[in-house]
Amino acid sequence: MLDVRPATDAMTDAIVALLAKFQNPDIDAVRWRRLLTYPWRRPDEAPGFVLCAAERVVGFLGTVHSTLRAAGETHRVCHLAAWITDAAHRTGGAHLMREALGLERTLVNMTPVPALARFLVTQGFRTLEDRAIVFDGARGWCPPWRRSRIVTDADEMAAILDADGQRLLRDHYGYPCVQCVAVRGRSACPVLYTIRPAGGTRTAWLHHAGDLATFLASLPAFARHVARVHGVDAIAVESRMLRGWRPRRFREQLLETPRVYRACGLAAEAISNAYSEIPLLGL
Repeated sequence: MLDVRPATDAMTDAIVALLAKFQNPDIDAVRWRRLLTYPWRRPDEAPGFVLCAAERVVGFLGTVHSTLRAAGETHRVCHLAAWITDAAHRTGGAHLMREALGLERTLVNMTPVPALARFLVTQGFRTLEDRAIVFDGARGWCPPWRRSRIVTDADEMAAILDADGQRLLRDHYGYPCVQCVAVRGRSACPVLYTIRPAGGTRTAWLHHAGDLATFLASLPAFARHVARVHGVDAIAVESRMLRGWRPRRFREQLLETPRVYRACGLAAEAISNAYSEIPLLGL
């Protein structure tokens, strides 16, 4: 008999062993475990749902819960990730998804396979994002970039950020995403990004900018920073995160599969990648 239960700490090893069946060479057991132990989860919220057969874990759906503040309001958000069942219990996977879809909060799936994306659309989900804006990172910038600076020292970052920015840094410390703070005048913007390929070119992918205006004003400094530190000459930002702004020269790159969401009073442009599986797994 199959039944669905909230994931518990006692199930962690069995869940990680199941997730290994994804056979993703870029995600080892240590990274999969992060999906179950992320530090910002509330004690009363499970990191996912498990499908059990006679006390054996045969399926899993990750739920990365977080709190997001936008337009003066507080929202609960859940990113759905890593939906899997073993070969003998494929039909039971629908029970996992049914539990997740019953959560009363904004639901997001950043990394759906095409079939799952199509199914979620039938459940009231809409496209959150389908493209990234990619632009030249270190060459050709004319604005006066010396007015901005990029801070990477942990103590200095903590000293210049407000409470929300400090919490962001604490939550992501030790994870595969890179942290820095863009400073311009008295404004400070916490930034999360990863370095990964984009069309064959190593690219700095932006996942979160706490203050868009400060980040955009600091883009030349950020571009030179990633070029110097990582040897990267391109920056990619998901289109919605720029809220209509575009650099002078850019190209659009379609995502392999559109990111989808079902809103519960939250606008698409307010949803960043910070509290999703992306920084946890280093995607």
